[in-house]
Amino acid sequence: MATGVLPRYYTTTVVLTPGAFYKFKVEALNSVGYSIPSAQFEILCAQPPDKLTAPTTAFDNLSVVVDWVAPYNGGSEILTYTIKFRKSDGTTFVESKEICNGALTATVLATSCTIQSYKFTEAPYNI
Repeated sequence: MATGVLPRYYTTTVVLTPGAFYKFKVEALNSVGYSIPSAQFEILCAQPPDKLTAPTTAFDNLSVVVDWVAPYNGGSEILTYTIKFRKSDGTTFVESKEICNGALTATVLATSCTIQSYKFTEAPYNI
């Protein structure tokens, strides 16, 4: 194993601004000197995803399909969605991973949940 080899990554000590682009070049250094710099490349400092538009729903007697459009991801892959449904009190929303789990890869990729309609006749929804 080689000794004295520096890591092939860089961690900045400067506070970066989410959503801003930063430009870099890379050089190698050995005992003789520095290499010619690489071509300049640009990196987007990730930020939170944009706000989602309202989801759409489709209903038949057996199921409810909730669909949404994935927002701009802010420069980083969307890992999960939090999907909340309004309770029977009309004002409180609750997440229910049993009926629509936004952490499942399939849900994230499909941007959709299909829920058996009878689930909404039970507490806490009581429709």
